[in-house]
Amino acid sequence: MTLAPTHQAERTAAPARRPVAAWTLLALGLLLAASVSLVRDAAYTGAALTVVSVGAIVSIVVGIRRHRPLNRRFWSLCAWALGASVLAGLFTVTLPVSPRTVTLIDATYLLGYTMLVVAGLVALPRRGPDRDWAGILDAVTMAIAGATLFWYYEVDPTLTTTLSFHSVVTGVVWPIYDLLLIVVLIRITTSSISRQFPFVMVSAALASSVITDFWYATTATSGGYVWGSVSDAFWVLPMTCLGAAALHPTMREFAAARQGDHLRITWIRVFLVGFGAFSVPIAISALALLGGSIEQAMPVVLAGSTLLAVAGVARTAEMVRQSRNTAEASQALSARLTEALFEREQLHEELLHTALYDPLTGLANRRLFQERLDQALALDGRTCAVMFIDLDDFKNINDSLGHAVGDLALVALARRIEEHLRTDDVVARLGGDEFAVLVPDPSDDGLLMLGERLLAAAREPVVAGGTTLDLGISLGIAHSRDAEDKDDLLRNADIAMYHAKESGKSRLAVFEDSMRRSRLDRIDLRSELRAAIDHDELHVVYQPVVDLNSGRVDGIEALVRWTRRDGTVVPTPDFIELAEETGLIRPLGRYVLRQATAQARAWRERGIQLNIAVNVSGQQLRDPGFVEAVTRAVAALGQDRVLVLELTESSLIGSAADVEVLHELRRRGCRIAIDDFGTGFSSLAYLTQLPIDILKLAAPFVDGVDRGGDNLSVAQAVLSLGESLGYLVVAEGIEQTAESDTLRGLGCQLGQGYLFARPASPEDLEPYLQRWNRADAGSAAEVDVASAG
Repeated sequence: MTLAPTHQAERTAAPARRPVAAWTLLALGLLLAASVSLVRDAAYTGAALTVVSVGAIVSIVVGIRRHRPLNRRFWSLCAWALGASVLAGLFTVTLPVSPRTVTLIDATYLLGYTMLVVAGLVALPRRGPDRDWAGILDAVTMAIAGATLFWYYEVDPTLTTTLSFHSVVTGVVWPIYDLLLIVVLIRITTSSISRQFPFVMVSAALASSVITDFWYATTATSGGYVWGSVSDAFWVLPMTCLGAAALHPTMREFAAARQGDHLRITWIRVFLVGFGAFSVPIAISALALLGGSIEQAMPVVLAGSTLLAVAGVARTAEMVRQSRNTAEASQALSARLTEALFEREQLHEELLHTALYDPLTGLANRRLFQERLDQALALDGRTCAVMFIDLDDFKNINDSLGHAVGDLALVALARRIEEHLRTDDVVARLGGDEFAVLVPDPSDDGLLMLGERLLAAAREPVVAGGTTLDLGISLGIAHSRDAEDKDDLLRNADIAMYHAKESGKSRLAVFEDSMRRSRLDRIDLRSELRAAIDHDELHVVYQPVVDLNSGRVDGIEALVRWTRRDGTVVPTPDFIELAEETGLIRPLGRYVLRQATAQARAWRERGIQLNIAVNVSGQQLRDPGFVEAVTRAVAALGQDRVLVLELTESSLIGSAADVEVLHELRRRGCRIAIDDFGTGFSSLAYLTQLPIDILKLAAPFVDGVDRGGDNLSVAQAVLSLGESLGYLVVAEGIEQTAESDTLRGLGCQLGQGYLFARPASPEDLEPYLQRWNRADAGSAAEVDVASAG
């Protein structure tokens, strides 16, 4: 039986109550029965029966309200049956004796018995297609046997001797009802009803009722029954048992089937069915041996025997059916178990694969790689090496082209690494864009050759999502002979990889002890940089941008500098690159933007009218608060197109979202400049697509421009391009007068470099600005936040 959750909760909670009331009522009932047998008084017996019947009714009502039984109808019918018994008892005491009175009393008792029989049938668990046909056939067998014997011994003699209603009720109807109660009792005891206290009490109530009725029918028919005898004590037992059953907490689950119990064959079931099947022949044979007459009983005996034979055949067929169903169920269960075991094994393999392999590339993951490394290091007399591989600029790919393209790039790199490894080598993806290779028994030359092959393979273009990518990897190599344990070996490979990345990327490095100190220094530097940003320990210096024709100051380039508390100066390229790698470039950029904007505003308030330009990293374009920060800076300067945002060519090769940010910044009152033009991904395509205002000719092309050669050609081309597209061109890194003269002759208007002034603090620079600045000056100035300047 399936219970709703609320029922299940109640079912769990109900047995927690102690069955004190049930045992108390049972004990009192047994004492009352004993007193009836001792007193032997008709009035006392009637009063006792009334009391115990009313007590049983009250107990059933209380049990229903307290325990909320699942089969409420059974208990309600029992209460009504007891009520009919009490009513019949009252009629017996209060009404005068007459044939009509006897008829009313008998009819009331019969009504109660009818309700009791129906209650017994209601108690049987209801099933779907798996009906308990075996139990039904067993009950039918007992019914046929009982009916045959009852007819022969009780019904037939009664019908042939008298036709009074009371005699018929006593000699015919009572046996029929008792027969029905026997059938119900057999069905209950052979069914799957839960074997708890109420089951025992209800079975005892039915059994005692049948025994008492049989005794009454036998003695009343022969005229030997006397009201107030010892046998009257048995009348108390059915009511007592029903009342005690109703008060027990487990009455809630009475008639709740136990799954599959109806298929069990118990010794009591075998005994009852066997007794029923052979009772008629045995009784008739015994009667014949004792000299009794059986001729009159032959029709009934033959009919009963025939029906018993049919029931026996049906029972055998049912056993065959049950056996077949059991076999089929066993086969189905076996098949399901086999399938479940297969699925379990398959799931185990999938979970194992998930636990040990990377889902994106199919390579071993960190856990499996470390297990293989442990095994390699455990082999005596053998060595191994570990390669750490990191995909260069992978964050830019993800940010600009999306994670889907980044995933395709990782898969392509994984396949290329696999193609160049030996069978014994193990490659794993450690996470993100980091890979590792375990090389057992390596030679130094072999490691270098393998590393070079992997570098060359990674440089081959990759087509991902319709985009051709030029990839590069930084590769670090560490040997087990240089490490004390596994963790030390992995750390050494990681340090070597970062050394390769810091040395210019797309190259390899073999671990050396000196690298460890360098790596630790870099970690310390990162922590110090974060603290310097948080505590305003950085400072900004400024370098003028000069009009090459007039020599006046046309703008200012601001450069960020970092001096440690101990007085040592950190090279700008070192901490700018570190800021890019760690994401600190965003707070660093915001710091320099605030400082430069505040300084430019202060100069403008003192009559020094200068434009201000800020170099912007590609990461800053993707900062959600960057556009608003720039908008506030423009508002602080009090004039549009005073602030110039300067980006390197590599940061401009981005996504459509980056391009839209640039357009939005331009709409907010900024101008856009390209720094170090010519050193990156110079392309006419992005020059025409992006909102560019200024080109800054890179210093390498300015160096020696006065001596002709390629640099002169490049300078002429850039100036011509700028004029054609309407861009202002600024020459960087001018250190010689001849270089300035040559550029001025080519038509370059603005320049900056050590020839004019070195970067200086605002205090040192202000007298110079006061001398050369003009109120109508306007061009470009720059604040360097993303490069050395």
